[in-house]
Formats: sequence, structure tokens, C-alpha cells
Amino acid sequence: MADFKKGDVVYLNSDPNMKFTVHSIINFRGETQIELVYFNQQNNQFEYPKFAPELLSVVNKDN
Repeated sequence: MADFKKGDVVYLNSDPNMKFTVHSIINFRGETQIELVYFNQQNNQFEYPKFAPELLSVVNKDN
């Protein structure tokens, strides 16, 4: 599992084209969730989905 930090750009392991920014790391009762933020152009709102860390990877700075 990668070490995520607020502001990291990450992608879903299932779809590397979907990129998000880490908004916060939530630790609750021994479980960690990564809250992301992205702008949804269909409804013109920011969205804040949460994912388990094992479903995400940090984008390489070279990309």
C-alpha cells in the first residue's frame, strides 16, 4: 500500500485514466479510507468519494 498524503494525485487501479486529488485520509476504528476530490462536469459540483487505499495508486510525477 502506498503512503498517501493530502494533495497527492491518485488513480483507481481499475481505471488508470480516472485521476483524483487526495482530500483527506480518514482513520476510523482501525480502518483507513482515502477521501478524494474531483470536479464533476456533468453537474458542475465538486465530488468527495471515499475509497479503500488498496484500490488506489499514486500517479508518478514523471507522467
